[in-house]
Amino acid sequence: MNIWAIIYNILIIPIIGLIYNILYLFNKKIKTRERNYKQYLNKIPPKSKDKLRILFHSSSMGEFEQAKPLIERLKRKSPNIEIIASFYSPSGFDNQKNYKFIDYIIYMPFDSFKKAKIYTKKTNPDIAVFIRYDIWRNHIAFFKYYRKPLILINASKPSSIFAKFPIIKSFFKDIYSLFDEIYTLGQSHTEYFNKLNIRTKIFNSADTRYDRIMEKVSENINSDILDNELFNGKRVLVLGSSWREEEELISKCFNQFKDKIFLIIVPHEPTKEHINKTKTLFPNHLLLSDYNQENDYETEVLIVDSIGKLLALYSFADVAIVGGGFGKSVHSLSEPAGYSIPLACGPNIDRSPEAAELIDKGGLVVLKELNDCIIFLNTILDKNKAQRMGLISGNFIKDKIGSSNIITKKILTLAEGKNRV
Repeated sequence: MNIWAIIYNILIIPIIGLIYNILYLFNKKIKTRERNYKQYLNKIPPKSKDKLRILFHSSSMGEFEQAKPLIERLKRKSPNIEIIASFYSPSGFDNQKNYKFIDYIIYMPFDSFKKAKIYTKKTNPDIAVFIRYDIWRNHIAFFKYYRKPLILINASKPSSIFAKFPIIKSFFKDIYSLFDEIYTLGQSHTEYFNKLNIRTKIFNSADTRYDRIMEKVSENINSDILDNELFNGKRVLVLGSSWREEEELISKCFNQFKDKIFLIIVPHEPTKEHINKTKTLFPNHLLLSDYNQENDYETEVLIVDSIGKLLALYSFADVAIVGGGFGKSVHSLSEPAGYSIPLACGPNIDRSPEAAELIDKGGLVVLKELNDCIIFLNTILDKNKAQRMGLISGNFIKDKIGSSNIITKKILTLAEGKNRV
């Protein structure tokens, strides 16, 4: 047991455990996980020698989307592969429990020495795949102890300024060194891991989510959720994952564009209160729940009052403004980029790995004020300019696809090697 293992279990885990137990009294998600993790873990049967068992662990729903291209490729390759999906967040668990390509779904318990050991022995995979950043030292260490191949995919350098402190950097170095292989999100992230000087094999890769996006784009390209007659020949602007700030900004200038642009608003949280406020901003609107393709409508705005429709609706868009950029951070830019359309968003883009590259290439415009929005909408009405921007955003995604095939092959190689031992 190295020095960090001792510090972690004698000092760090007791402190985190105390905080965790206090939060248990008030936090619904923690209560849900702690009350249910044992029953789901006990549903996993002993591993069969005739099957490969692969565990994918992710923090929540967003990270699990990065695992899906790999899982679906693995399942297509062999019916003798068992997939265990492990989550730390109940939201991820609840949203994916009916996903047809997994065999068992579980919660990862709190990272105590005892619980991590039970989790590792009970799951008993031929390989464990961790996604992005949800890496807990005891769980990782026990997989290593039981000689289970370990890989980290879509790995990114820590965003916190504290990660630069020598003691924190040393802790990260210790954890990352437990993996057999690490697949990064790109060159800058690869450079970070190389500078740690760990024995782990580092591979410069790309986000597996890009493969997932392009698969969904192909599925949605002929979506019948709307009829094109609704748009009356206008350019279609999708305001995706919108918050109040984006909606108010568009409302201030939309009247001068409503004869040429049809607006689809997809709120990030379509609560009744939010929908009612959006309706007041755009009086001549139609709710998606009231839409019937057999009817004729004279409207300029469609308000989406349900969830799960955004990716399909992007297939109708000539341009997209992505929400979140006037709040904590812009939402996914890669999803609309997959449809090869011009993009815009608010100014808070620091947490978006795609934003800087898209801006640099010319596929994304940042809107800081009303005049920026007016200029952008005038620009996309020029079909030649819009097409050039759209090609840039589309190529941004297409240039990054393929990592799922590479990682899938490596997972099988490592799992089959372990299974033969």
